[in-house]
Amino acid sequence: MSLALSYLNRDSKAFTLIEVLIAITIGSMVIGIVAMAFSLSVRNWERAKSSDSPYTSSEELINFMEKQLLHIFKKTVQLGEENKLFFSGEKNKLIFITDYSPLGISGNCKVVVKYQYDKNDKKLYYSQIIYSKSPNLLDQIRSFITLKPEDLSQYPFVTSTAISINNFSITYKSKDGTSFQDAWTDIKSLPSYITVKAQPTEEDKPLVRLIYLNLFEVLDQLQAAKGDTSGV
Repeated sequence: MSLALSYLNRDSKAFTLIEVLIAITIGSMVIGIVAMAFSLSVRNWERAKSSDSPYTSSEELINFMEKQLLHIFKKTVQLGEENKLFFSGEKNKLIFITDYSPLGISGNCKVVVKYQYDKNDKKLYYSQIIYSKSPNLLDQIRSFITLKPEDLSQYPFVTSTAISINNFSITYKSKDGTSFQDAWTDIKSLPSYITVKAQPTEEDKPLVRLIYLNLFEVLDQLQAAKGDTSGV
């Protein structure tokens, strides 16, 4: 009697054939999914490695620059004794305030950004610092504006990066202007159009991007006009 009970207890603790088959099936599915994910990661890494060209980097930078300019801060700020538009545009350097940045996207905080191209090193430097009306931060912003590219890494309050590029230039035009200029000298207004030209290497054709700073305002006006028309 005790021998029979021991056999019954041993059988009750064992796996059935169906349970074993289900476990094998689930395990095979998990292994397959992991293998597919690993294979996809390897292919993506190899594809990114093979397409890692200066042209792609330059295009991505221009796309980022365009988004920042479309979110440019158009109100006056006080850095010294007077309020004025915070915008400085030259052929190889551009400084402005925007709320589109790696630091500002989630927190909606404004940052001062600077694009500066060094002809000798053939590098385009991007740097940024958080904008604030705090006196201490205003002093840092004043220092940031005058910083040279080689000095950016010495200041912990500045976020910066650089890419190699054969040529880079910016031109500016007002709404009623007839031609683009190499520098923006009007301290009371912002340009309506900015052209960015980037040539990754000597063998590449230049990338040219025309940026319309008032694009969002025009879209808002069209949307408002559409709403008024639909309500009639």
